[in-house]
Amino acid sequence: MRERWQIFVNSPSAQILLLIGLILGMRLVGLGLYPVMDTTEARYAEIARKMLQLNDWVVPMYSYEEPFWGKPPLAFWLAAISMDIFGTNAFGARFPAWLCGAGTAFIIYLMVKPDRMLGCFAALLFVSSKLGYTATGDVTTDPYLMFSVSLAVYGFWQGYVKGNNTAYFLGFIGMALGLLSKGIVAVVLIGIPVFFWLVLKAQLFTFLFDRRLLLGLLITVAIALPWYLLMESRSPGFLQYFIVGEHFERFVVSDWAGDKYGAGHGRPRGVISFYALDGLLPWPLLILAFIPAVKSFLPDIRRTVTDDRWYFLIFWALSPILIFSLASNLLSSYYMPGLPPLCILVAKAVLAAHSRSTRKNLIATCIVVLALLIPTMKFSTALMSEFWYDKKRNQKPIIEAFQSDPRDAPVFYIGGRRFSAEFYSAGQVKFAPSFEQLDFPAFVVLPDAMDDKVPESCETVKTSNEHTLYYCN
Repeated sequence: MRERWQIFVNSPSAQILLLIGLILGMRLVGLGLYPVMDTTEARYAEIARKMLQLNDWVVPMYSYEEPFWGKPPLAFWLAAISMDIFGTNAFGARFPAWLCGAGTAFIIYLMVKPDRMLGCFAALLFVSSKLGYTATGDVTTDPYLMFSVSLAVYGFWQGYVKGNNTAYFLGFIGMALGLLSKGIVAVVLIGIPVFFWLVLKAQLFTFLFDRRLLLGLLITVAIALPWYLLMESRSPGFLQYFIVGEHFERFVVSDWAGDKYGAGHGRPRGVISFYALDGLLPWPLLILAFIPAVKSFLPDIRRTVTDDRWYFLIFWALSPILIFSLASNLLSSYYMPGLPPLCILVAKAVLAAHSRSTRKNLIATCIVVLALLIPTMKFSTALMSEFWYDKKRNQKPIIEAFQSDPRDAPVFYIGGRRFSAEFYSAGQVKFAPSFEQLDFPAFVVLPDAMDDKVPESCETVKTSNEHTLYYCN
């Protein structure tokens, strides 16, 4: 037993697993070291906090008066449950996303089983990449979509192709989770690799007439549909806005005017391909190192890629690009569902090239350095509280100053909504267009650009992050 353990510990795959554990551990420890940031993180964290406070698990609330129609509730459900366990803080809000990222890394490993080395290396690429690091802790809906899509396509491969009935129905649970994490786009992201692979293998009709398909679809509908119906009944108009607006107009209309919850993210069409490469950083640097010898490596890669799974992975990696290439309103995180297969494909190419290299130790050293590059930088930054406390997208210092002041008065923000202020004040913050709308005494927060509008009767309490807290009597 001891000898087997020593063999395992000394194996390259075990050493990579140790590196993955170190990276995920650093990310986990760092989750609560810096505050939730405006706008996206704080907005979603605040919606989850309201869900927990109001004990309303059907209708996410954008404000105490206005429902949030922009996203389904899975991310809010899990963040609210987590904050109920760990407290209303940054760690509680981020922890479910960390679980999604770790779960996706495990699915990556299972996807190429029994090739342990490839599975470990692909998972390492994922957790250490720029977009993968984001996926293991940021308060957004994208990590939940990524995990759901990964679970669904894994279920298809293991269930339909490999004949595992349990995995087959697990895939439909993944599809349901995708519908509850981001909506119909999840079905499209899942459908693209499945459809193209089935067409390539001339199995489309075989799949459609599989007797398990109807039961699988019923499982998906039974899990996802009740919330959609309850949401529409409690908040009429949701389906029109979410299905048409969020699934069509958001992506084809630059600066979509119908967005109820923020400004559009106008981008050049086709930029999603560059987001894929950017999200994989720093690993494209390692790929560049192999370019001079790529001709000699290609035969090895082709000989090792004999399984139909590789075509399926290519279709999966391309699915976000196919969907969003014509979109003019998108974010870099929209490629996240395609990152797991991209990591597997890159890992396969690197390992094939490594097998022909005469500088294996040098390449191994470069891999360790690149794997630790982004996680170490991000973790070090998380330890620097002054760095985060000096960011205008974080209102935690202002709220702490308000909460520590013994004077009893409400607090108002003028000049725009700050979700981090709402989150850290537990909903105490209110918003006003100008001083004329206020009844004194009151605490008032203004961005520094508006400090010329402060009445003489107001005294400065705290200045931080391009905002100043005043007490006005």
